[in-house]
Amino acid sequence: MNRLIIVLFLLFVISCEEISVVEQPINLGVESKVMVVNSAVVKDNVLQVSIATTPGAKYLLEVYTFGGKEPVKKLGFTADAEISNKSIQMDTLKKGMYDLKIINISGEEVKRPINHNNYL
Repeated sequence: MNRLIIVLFLLFVISCEEISVVEQPINLGVESKVMVVNSAVVKDNVLQVSIATTPGAKYLLEVYTFGGKEPVKKLGFTADAEISNKSIQMDTLKKGMYDLKIINISGEEVKRPINHNNYL
């Protein structure tokens, strides 16, 4: 019994090594200075968005059902130019009205209605 206790104690001591955690900084990109929707059009079931952006800043595009609380589509990206052109497939969504929300890393957002009926 004493041997068992000694063996368990030794296993406990061996397994209790100090773990060093290396913290790596999270790259949040540069601060967004510009966030303007130049155009947002659904053509052939693809939402084509053109946004004035700050190169190096991070953005998130979200598509919501009109008045909805949860996004049905998301696209995150880091801007590599002053104008960012992005596409989101809409073929899996029903025809109708949607909200497009663009959010930068600071939490600022721009909201714009999207018509997925192809008649406006």
